[in-house]
Amino acid sequence: MLTLIVFTAAFILITLVGFFLLKKIKLTTVIGAGLSASIIFLLVSNFGVWLGNPMYPQNISGLMACYVTAIPFFGNTISGDLFYSAVLFGTFELAKHKFPKLAII
Repeated sequence: MLTLIVFTAAFILITLVGFFLLKKIKLTTVIGAGLSASIIFLLVSNFGVWLGNPMYPQNISGLMACYVTAIPFFGNTISGDLFYSAVLFGTFELAKHKFPKLAII
């Protein structure tokens, strides 16, 4: 149950970042939002892993060990977030050129 709450919190925070950073869609804001989402997910999800896993001591050293253990996976998280951001926002930008009614006034 705790894991579900932590992951839900991560997704809510990522959604809020999207609302604030993506008011105007530009390459820099899409990249910034993608990187922010990766960082938020790393911090929040691994905090939940540390909190609910007896493998890590429940102190600052255990928390840091949990974050260090996650570093090898972080590159894939960033790659995936940036790739799918490019695909989704790029596809929408192309669609706006083909169908001008999609453009937000």
